[in-house]
Amino acid sequence: MGIGASCFRVEIGPYEVVLDCGTRPKGDKPLPALEYLQNPDLLLISHAHLDHIGAVPVFHNRWPGVRMICTPGTREIAHIMLQDCLKVQQANEDSSPLFDESDLERTLFRLETEPMGQDFEPLPGLIVRFINAGHIVGAACIYLRYSSSSLLYTGDYNTTSSRTTTGLRLAELPQVQMLITEATYGADTHPARQLQETALLKAIATVVQAGGNVLIPAFALGRAQEILLALRTSMEFHKLSIPIYVDGLVRAVTDTFRSNLELLPPAVQNLVQNSHREPFFDDTSTPKIIPIAHPRERPLAMAQPSVIIASSGMLSGGASVYYAKTLLERENAAIFISGYTDEESPGRLLQQLQTGDTIELDGSQVTVRAQIQRFNLSAHADKVGLTQVIARVNPKHLVLIHGSLEALHQLSRAGDLRSKHYIHIARVGEPIAFGVAPKGVSVKQIARLNSPQEFEVEVMAEVEGAWIRIPESVVAQDPRWRMLAGTGVMQARWDGLCLKLSPVDELPLAIEAAVAGGGNCCANCQDFELRTSRCLCLDSPLAERVVDPAGYCLEYRATTDNQVRDSKSKNFGAAEEPDDCDWEGG
Repeated sequence: MGIGASCFRVEIGPYEVVLDCGTRPKGDKPLPALEYLQNPDLLLISHAHLDHIGAVPVFHNRWPGVRMICTPGTREIAHIMLQDCLKVQQANEDSSPLFDESDLERTLFRLETEPMGQDFEPLPGLIVRFINAGHIVGAACIYLRYSSSSLLYTGDYNTTSSRTTTGLRLAELPQVQMLITEATYGADTHPARQLQETALLKAIATVVQAGGNVLIPAFALGRAQEILLALRTSMEFHKLSIPIYVDGLVRAVTDTFRSNLELLPPAVQNLVQNSHREPFFDDTSTPKIIPIAHPRERPLAMAQPSVIIASSGMLSGGASVYYAKTLLERENAAIFISGYTDEESPGRLLQQLQTGDTIELDGSQVTVRAQIQRFNLSAHADKVGLTQVIARVNPKHLVLIHGSLEALHQLSRAGDLRSKHYIHIARVGEPIAFGVAPKGVSVKQIARLNSPQEFEVEVMAEVEGAWIRIPESVVAQDPRWRMLAGTGVMQARWDGLCLKLSPVDELPLAIEAAVAGGGNCCANCQDFELRTSRCLCLDSPLAERVVDPAGYCLEYRATTDNQVRDSKSKNFGAAEEPDDCDWEGG
């Protein structure tokens, strides 16, 4: 649980496969628990964010003979991200770097690629497929299959498209036995992305038109380029002629995007082809997008109204901290947060402060006078997207990861997930075995989940109707069938191509029979409560008791309107109609 140092050991067939190998951005334990790895056969990497790839050079140093595979897009970006990671480690005087230049060079040399959407066989009998995850450029869900065993690891994903990525397509996802899915926003529902982007552009324009500066601390990989494209294609910013400055790691990642346009969505490629202009940096057209080449140029970016996009997105380091220390104390300036911020990051703290409050940035106390606002341009799926993916993949085992404990538990309680899946929220080092239920699952629930969701029945046609024959194994072993057949009476309705059966409770049948028989029985007494089958007559010895609809007492008072009684009987049946069973036959 938690976000950071993603790394998972999967035993499938005879192989030990490692999925991702990232680092934590803070704390004295940046590495994943590599001690749980025994004899890895393969490392598969979902995408190039450091919490998923930051420890790959460490892994390669320990197991140099193990193949490491990712998508071409991830490999292109990995070079920049890992170089920056090493640079940050070398500048940190409190700890030693996790790897050196030689480790990095050897890792990048040995990092293999496979295209998106095509099966490959890295080990005999093991089938792997990278599926577009829609998170950032090159991000992939990882599908594994060996013989009859199957697993899908999502990495990070988004079902909504952005300006730099095409969203994950549900139709491309296979059904598997086990799904390991991120749940960063398992407790949240995102607002419409287009509306958030429009609101951000409007807020930026308001500040710069009034003569102020806007700082957008942004994730260097993906978010920054998305905002640049939004500004670049905005008609309002064409009119404003306000310069846009790009600083920090954002600059290097954007250069990689420019050199690999084939990795970007068709809309961006068409923009370049039709306009014959640079998609990102361009100081010859409006608005001008200008990279900051050296720290000494930074004051110039704040000397006039401007927009500054700089890493890091959480204000936990990088160029954005330099600008924030100055702009926070300007009343006509603004800092706009564009996505996820860690709970303990300066970016999260800043969103909670009021004008006049202070915050510590890079060892300096800064008084907040600027406007602070957050916009949700997340690259992660929200609760709706997460449940759509789970429903599509339909695993028996559902493993929730990459989120706060609250987010994981809230997602686990969403809809009817608990009735359809074994749900695991595992701690570091905790094994999860396919076919073994997590702790706390009842025997009844285990029997229910272990029963097949569908089975075939035989339809026997006769002159006066038809009947169905249920397999003996289902009648004898499936607890759902015993519940269904308990009364001997069932309701049936068509649901698409399937005939759904549900048990009918004995009580409405008894009430219906008593009403139809007439006479002075409880079912025809005006003091009989249909919903609870209780007697409401205070003078009766049966008062407040559950009574037999066909019963009779001396306080009987006939209903004055049989139509009302008939209506009530029908409404009772509708209100008490059982839920549909969760299996389908035929």
